[in-house]
Amino acid sequence: MSKAIAAVVTKMVGELSGLKSDEERERAFAGARAVLGMTASWTPASDPLQKEPSKTPLEGANFPGVSSAGTAWIKRNGLVSDALEQYFHVEDGKVTLIGEAIGSKKREQSINTYLLTGVAALLEAGKAQFPDEAARAYCIQLGCYDSANHASTLSQFGNRLTGSKKAGWKLTAPGLSAAAALLKPKVQEAK
Repeated sequence: MSKAIAAVVTKMVGELSGLKSDEERERAFAGARAVLGMTASWTPASDPLQKEPSKTPLEGANFPGVSSAGTAWIKRNGLVSDALEQYFHVEDGKVTLIGEAIGSKKREQSINTYLLTGVAALLEAGKAQFPDEAARAYCIQLGCYDSANHASTLSQFGNRLTGSKKAGWKLTAPGLSAAAALLKPKVQEAK
């Protein structure tokens, strides 16, 4: 970088740091580009003419094979297709849990796998209920099944799941919310 460019960048950064948000800084860049006769390189997210919106909430047509109840849950929680495709595979009307276990310890990973098993059932059949064998198989598949402590883990669901190993499980409203939180992309906080 030349000294002239470095000096301009330093001056710009000093001025731009006084603006309150990234959007204001982007607008300042766009304004400067317009004054200089350059083409715009940024389009605000709210611009209806934007060609390719980044990560929009999932439309049912973008993820075929999902039940109407599953699609409604996706839209209500503002989930995006990229996040869902990281954890679910939909083919021939069957929804399969894929990806990696979410969480830092096996207990947390197992609980999260049970939550996502409920989501898979919701996406496939429209009801967030499933047999214990299905979630246990996913725990084994994802490498978070701890045979010595799994029975104890089943007592740690709190208000997120109801049911039992024998009768099967069902996600509650708090469980559906917790599962949605697992699927939302992690946004890094500024500063």
